[in-house]
Order: sequence, then C-alpha cells, then structure tokens
Amino acid sequence: MNEKVKHIMEEVGLHTDPLNKEVTDKELDFFAMTIVEACIDAVKQTDIRHAYTTFDKNLIDATINKSINSIKQTFGMPHV
Repeated sequence: MNEKVKHIMEEVGLHTDPLNKEVTDKELDFFAMTIVEACIDAVKQTDIRHAYTTFDKNLIDATINKSINSIKQTFGMPHV
C-alpha cells in the first residue's frame, strides 16, 4: 500500500492491521473525503511558473478552478 495512503489512514483513525477489518461507513466516508481533499490540494499546488503572460496565467488559473470544481462535483462536495 502507498505510504501516503497509509499516513492518511492513520490520520483519520483507520488501521492497517489485517486482523482489524471492521470499518464503519462514517470512517470510510471520512477517509475517502480526506483522499479527495488531498487530490484537490495537489491540483491547487500546480506549478504555474511556465505561464509567461497574464492571459496564460488566467487560462491556467481557470483550468485549475474548473478541475477543482469538477472533482468536488464528482464526489458531492460543496463548491467554494
């Protein structure tokens, strides 16, 4: 299992112990939303240093915002 996923599981209180297989729906939902938030954070941190003009920057910013909103819509999260 990916180390980042293991870290997030521990953060939200899930354990990777193979003997402890009981996970509540609430725990699983929280884990999934934490993963989605991590993905959104990764999109927000997209390197835009390659944008040379204001037009380029605005286009990239719009694409990032549309991507974030699409991810949120897909997983039923509120748009900000």
